[in-house]
Amino acid sequence: MNQVKRLKRIVAVRSTQRDISAQRLLTAKGHLQHADLQLAAATQCMTEAQKKAVSGADLSPREMERMDVAKTAAREEMAAWQTQKEEAQRAQESARERVKAQHILLRQSELLGERAEKEQRTAQNALAQKRADERATRGGRERS
Repeated sequence: MNQVKRLKRIVAVRSTQRDISAQRLLTAKGHLQHADLQLAAATQCMTEAQKKAVSGADLSPREMERMDVAKTAAREEMAAWQTQKEEAQRAQESARERVKAQHILLRQSELLGERAEKEQRTAQNALAQKRADERATRGGRERS
């Protein structure tokens, strides 16, 4: 009886752990999407900064300097968002693996719980049968 209760508690805990891991996976996916969007925006800024230089317009040294600064800022922002994107991808993969592992542990615990319940029912049935046999045996002796 205690074994079944213990296994049910383990199943409840593992269900919660799996749900938490699944939530972390969703959070990691959100971070990845955000990093992708920011990286795309930084890439667009870089493209805009390069378009001005490619146009071949007669630019003053000050304008050239501003374009260089804009390109440098865009490059730095792209590098930062690329790093964040990679970190988000790693976090997402880690969370995905954690969800898989938690699901496997949960399933194992559920199977152990089912097995323990079956063994408990079998033991109870065997005990009930033994008592019935003993009563039948006593009843037969008393009649003889």
